[in-house]
Amino acid sequence: MKVIISTSNDYLIFCPGMFFLMEKNWDGIKDEDVILLCYDVPTGVPDWIQVESLGTQPPSKAWSTKSLIRYFSDLSEPFFLVLEDCWLMHKVDTKSVDILYSEVEKTAAKADLSDFISTRKHTQYESYEDIILLDQSENYRNCLQPSIWSPDYFRQFLVEGQTAWEFETKGMEKAKNDGKIIISMRQEVFAHGNFCLRGKFNHKFLSSIDQKLLDEMTERGMIPDMENV
Repeated sequence: MKVIISTSNDYLIFCPGMFFLMEKNWDGIKDEDVILLCYDVPTGVPDWIQVESLGTQPPSKAWSTKSLIRYFSDLSEPFFLVLEDCWLMHKVDTKSVDILYSEVEKTAAKADLSDFISTRKHTQYESYEDIILLDQSENYRNCLQPSIWSPDYFRQFLVEGQTAWEFETKGMEKAKNDGKIIISMRQEVFAHGNFCLRGKFNHKFLSSIDQKLLDEMTERGMIPDMENV
């Protein structure tokens, strides 16, 4: 499976922590096709991650740039997309990842690996006891929570010049009642915290990270200062 970590120049400071926790908490991640989609290349990228630079980031700091849209236009198979501030706090349920990926290969447009769908109106998906289906009327069906996407579905929401937030908010109405299947497990598969809040480092989730891992991250300078983000 292609695993895409998307970042931009203002948020490169989150990448070391993302890489570290992904390696520690996702068994077998080094066997996946892991791509860092970036503009400037951060230092210390592990050798199991391939770097795909999109060139010079525009002054507008838009997320959906021409080069990003061009990159996704070439993809033909489902991919997992995660933003750089979604730090893994617990082990990934890799068996569930495989099940959800298979469903996107078949009929689903998107499989959310967070707990988003469980907090919204949903129903059981077909005969699967552990898979739930997001209601067509819900907001943020196109949200950028860590998810496996059908390339065709993802491309429907890419508009040049938008931020990641605009991708969600401006595409939200289009995603409502579109008839597409958006699913997740009842339990969170990719247990993460959003460590960027309004442009600052969000310390709230640090207590959920294993203490030994947190100590190592602190020692290696992977925890950003609030003022430096």
